[in-house]
Amino acid sequence: MYQVFFDRFSETLGEPSSVPLFDRAPVEEGLGRALPDDLVFLMKSYGSIIGWGGDETVIRVNATPRVKMGVGEFIERRNEGTYEVIEPFCGIYIGEDFGRWVDASVILSRDPYNVFAIGEVDGRDLLLFFDEVIGGWTIVHDIGGEWWQFEGGICELLVKMDSGEVRIPYMEDFFVGMDLEQETDEISI
Repeated sequence: MYQVFFDRFSETLGEPSSVPLFDRAPVEEGLGRALPDDLVFLMKSYGSIIGWGGDETVIRVNATPRVKMGVGEFIERRNEGTYEVIEPFCGIYIGEDFGRWVDASVILSRDPYNVFAIGEVDGRDLLLFFDEVIGGWTIVHDIGGEWWQFEGGICELLVKMDSGEVRIPYMEDFFVGMDLEQETDEISI
């Protein structure tokens, strides 16, 4: 299924300008879970993706460290902001209508990890969240104390944000027609 959205995404972005270095095995070992195939395919094909709205970065997706560090340190650093927000509130409301409470212990789990920051949208974390209710990884975005949840993959999300098929609350038209490009200054772990 993700191949359809990856193909649509590739039509928008064009051919990769370089071959990124992404090895899923150490990241999955560190997380204690397999990564979604579409994220792996995107990282292996393009690496870091950046979306521009005018002169401002509006979205960045990257699951590879930009400096040499261990996988555990990389995951902890990426998740640090999320942990700082979640711990004092004991959990968060999640979903398209923010109607479901997720306890902090689920989010803060490190054996295995249930969250992995894969980027940012307008300065706020874009996360993979292993949702036990759904039984797999979903994408969540912190919109100020609540998590908007997308149950598709990252390629599908990027394509649908760009076309206007998916709208993140409070940012309804912010991403429509954004300029996407490959970032090329990545460093392998």
